[in-house]
Amino acid sequence: TRSSTSSVTIQPDRQNQGGGGDNAPSPPDPLAQSFIIDVGDGCYVTSVDCFFSTKSDTIPVRAEIRRMNNGYPTNDVLPFAQKYLNPGSVNTSTDASTATTFTFPSPVYLQEGTEYCLVLKTDSTDYAVYTARLGETVIGSDRTVSKQPALGVIFKSANDSTWTPEQMEDLKFDMKKAVFDTTTGGTVTLANK
Repeated sequence: TRSSTSSVTIQPDRQNQGGGGDNAPSPPDPLAQSFIIDVGDGCYVTSVDCFFSTKSDTIPVRAEIRRMNNGYPTNDVLPFAQKYLNPGSVNTSTDASTATTFTFPSPVYLQEGTEYCLVLKTDSTDYAVYTARLGETVIGSDRTVSKQPALGVIFKSANDSTWTPEQMEDLKFDMKKAVFDTTTGGTVTLANK
């Protein structure tokens, strides 16, 4: 994945500043990157690598895989597809070379030909992730990002409900799928009691 010099800040929870006197917290402002599974029969994803330029000293960040509906992120998080990381587990770099791995508690099944999105959320303005933006220079080289590195779109939201696509930008991330050994036999004993 190519990385331009762009980084996007993941916006945090904000208190309601309206005149209604309601100080209930508003939802965080997450980022979402859409993607489509092109592996026959789908796949099981075990983890995702994201690339941060800055992080909080105290507030965690979380990654989720969600379903998409009509080309937009939903709030429907897939089973086992949510992972929180404390700041001590988040790696940063100045050149987008160091990954932060979010390992899910169990492999997450993704269907072939189905659109999903990777969502990053936090309650801190200190987190920023690397993106690739068409027309900008790749970090550490003189090459220009001339095509989108991913088959999806990055979305930004102010309320985790209404999403705005950014057609010229993609999140830098890597997804890791499980590889199962199907040549090994096993024995299962079932008993009626």
